[in-house]
Amino acid sequence: MNRRLPFLFIIFVFIFSLFGISQSISKTNFSGVVGSGARAFGMGGAFIAVADDATAASWNPGGLGQLENVEFSFVMQNHTYNSIFPAKSSIDNYFFGPQDFSGNSFSFDFASATFPFRIGDFKLVPQISYQRNVNFNTNSTLNNVIYRNRYSEPISRKIVDFQGTFTYSDSFSGGFDMMSFSLGTKIFRGVNIGFSTNIWMNGSSGTQEYYIKGTRTYTDTLVKQSVDVEYEVEKSFDISGVNFNGGILLEILENLKLGAVYKSSFAADLEYDNLAKGDALTGVFADIPGREIRYSGKTTLEWPDTWGAGLSFAPIDTLTFSMDYTRTNWSAAIMRNFYNAETDETAIDVYFPTMKNVTSEDKSKQLDTEQIRFGMEYVYISEDILIPFRLGMFSDSQYYKDASGEKITFIGLTGGLGIKWGPVAVDFAIMFESGSYLESNTSYAATDFSEIKLFLSTIFSL
Repeated sequence: MNRRLPFLFIIFVFIFSLFGISQSISKTNFSGVVGSGARAFGMGGAFIAVADDATAASWNPGGLGQLENVEFSFVMQNHTYNSIFPAKSSIDNYFFGPQDFSGNSFSFDFASATFPFRIGDFKLVPQISYQRNVNFNTNSTLNNVIYRNRYSEPISRKIVDFQGTFTYSDSFSGGFDMMSFSLGTKIFRGVNIGFSTNIWMNGSSGTQEYYIKGTRTYTDTLVKQSVDVEYEVEKSFDISGVNFNGGILLEILENLKLGAVYKSSFAADLEYDNLAKGDALTGVFADIPGREIRYSGKTTLEWPDTWGAGLSFAPIDTLTFSMDYTRTNWSAAIMRNFYNAETDETAIDVYFPTMKNVTSEDKSKQLDTEQIRFGMEYVYISEDILIPFRLGMFSDSQYYKDASGEKITFIGLTGGLGIKWGPVAVDFAIMFESGSYLESNTSYAATDFSEIKLFLSTIFSL
């Protein structure tokens, strides 16, 4: 890295851009790639052993064998998230004021077409679907955060005190998308199996903007100089790869089903390009022209495998209870030979998405995640109209530890309702998830996280 760059510019680029592509990922709070659909999420996401509609393959392709009619589906989601980071400091070094980081996104989530057909008495159910597995379509803000720091200039070695604020905003679009070709069948009474081939594609692009304003004082002379810096970071990355899903759904009894699904790991190609540039450098940096720092490249991302199992029970035709357990092996998610020019690091292996050095002595390694989900659905029948009501809850462990080394688990509640009239079903779901954790040993309090997701699904049957 060019050491003539102003030190404040370097330190803020380091703080906010070190994690490159992971910064946008972490704030979306994904701990595993699950399925889609307002009906399923209204039931807390406990759908592996239900999987009997046009979103089936996204949860368990083994459920496709239950479908009898041609079906088309389309799902949209809205995601609002908020993290409140407490103030943190170290003695005679730096101080960060409390940060209220929030954002919102609205995006496509899932679409599918299913075409059951028979060859004699043997039924085959192919489905083609397109799913946004990880959504990066976000707009986030962080306003006027108080920042103080004492540091030694890299060239003159003079001690400087800085006091000021910074403001941050970003706007990203896109996501990790997946086109799936699935096939399910009932191989004999009570046993349904299915398989999916998934082609991963696309990625994200967007801009992060920073504004730093304050005063720095040379402690030996008490000379004060103003700091007024604006700059932005343009980022883009794209993924490509192929993996496979397999699932089974067993009808143990007429009203009791057991489901299991496995989503394979795979080595994905990930291309990235980051460009940091100063838009305006004034005050103390007036003699330094706007500069650019760029790093780009191609790396291999080892995406982890996921497996899950579920149980559903319908004591009466209009009432269903379900529960799922899902595990994703994030401890095996590694970016190979990742080079970060912003920090002058040689190509190293890092965990994804925490970006921790795999060979580091840090004991806080990336963790596998687990989700336990419960749900219920009651269907009210009025002549030709069906009105389902749904409730659910889940626990969602995270792929990173808190500062004390403890595993972090968030808790979620869900609800939903819908209407089915003739061939058309429209469903709505709301999901609320929250939790807190110690983000840093220098923090004064715990970090509070919350998010709300809204899902709207339409399924049309022929």
